Amino acid sequence: MAPRKEPGSAPAKTKATTSSVAKVKETPNPVALQPTKSPVQSATQPTKDRHVANTILQFSEDIATAEKPPLFPAGEYIAEIRGAEERESAKGNKYVAVTFVINPDNYPVDYDPQFAPDGKTLTFMRLSAEDDLRSRWAMRKFCTSIGATMSKEIDLNSWIGLTAKISIKHTAFEDELREEIGKVGSAE
Repeated sequence: MAPRKEPGSAPAKTKATTSSVAKVKETPNPVALQPTKSPVQSATQPTKDRHVANTILQFSEDIATAEKPPLFPAGEYIAEIRGAEERESAKGNKYVAVTFVINPDNYPVDYDPQFAPDGKTLTFMRLSAEDDLRSRWAMRKFCTSIGATMSKEIDLNSWIGLTAKISIKHTAFEDELREEIGKVGSAE
């Protein structure tokens, strides 16, 4: 006798045996696949599309006694491009964020390498990626400076490893001085 089916209920599942020809295909519960509304997920509940966030940060020293590191001296330095990606500003304008790294061998003698032992990293974020006359001219000048190939299509990954001379200046931001790339020029 077949099991009784209530109206509106899911069909009953049958157990497959080794002698069965057809196998029952289980479909995932769509409710169980929806992301939780909690901003913090338990390590026991990772999802396929999101990694589990760590909610505990650990530092080698107490941040209550942390001091501001010295500014990298203003001046011109040879730097290597380590990253480049298109981004969108808060106003919806497209630009390219170019990450430069100054090798410790290129540090000025008055800068202690312990503050950036793996190289000083700075990001240039003033290169427009819009398709207009002014932006195309700025892109041409930038590509010339770094020695990049130019055409109607630019592969940002091809910039990785190229070098340029960057000009570092100090600017005020939220009542603190910070380093900023003022200009990018040819390394030669």
